[in-house]
Amino acid sequence: MFFPAMNLSNGSELLLAILGAGIVGGLLLPILGTLPDAMLILVSGLSGTTETAQSQVSVGMGLLAGSTVMLLTVIWGTCVVVGKCDLQDSIAKDGEDTKGFSLTGSGVSTDIWTSYAAMIMAVYVIPFLVVQIPQLMNSTSAKRLTVLIALQQDGEDLRSWEILGWS
Repeated sequence: MFFPAMNLSNGSELLLAILGAGIVGGLLLPILGTLPDAMLILVSGLSGTTETAQSQVSVGMGLLAGSTVMLLTVIWGTCVVVGKCDLQDSIAKDGEDTKGFSLTGSGVSTDIWTSYAAMIMAVYVIPFLVVQIPQLMNSTSAKRLTVLIALQQDGEDLRSWEILGWS
């Protein structure tokens, strides 16, 4: 597993150097990065009975989603902790960290595009939260309805991307 990951990393760097960060960095590299994981999940689901395959695919998808969320959370948290500075009028003063772990006196400031990305990510969490409602209440009858609502929300999100020209 180490050598294919190393080759994928080296190839990604070459693609970025040759073709630039546009489509390659935003679309092609994430797909290539998840392709080995997806193939492992697919192969694990091809063996055994239907119940065994469903169980193995569920475990694989859970592991893939969990590791992705964990990596995003660890990276974000590390950036906030390591990059924090003293705040003055809600703007971080670079190179000064005299207030320690103060919730109101220290932090990070971001550019406007990072704020937009955070808002977009927050909107895309809504369908996930909708689907989790019947799981919390242990209701089997509401599961299909909430999946339908989440699917509609995802469709609206996709249409908004197309209307704004971000696809």
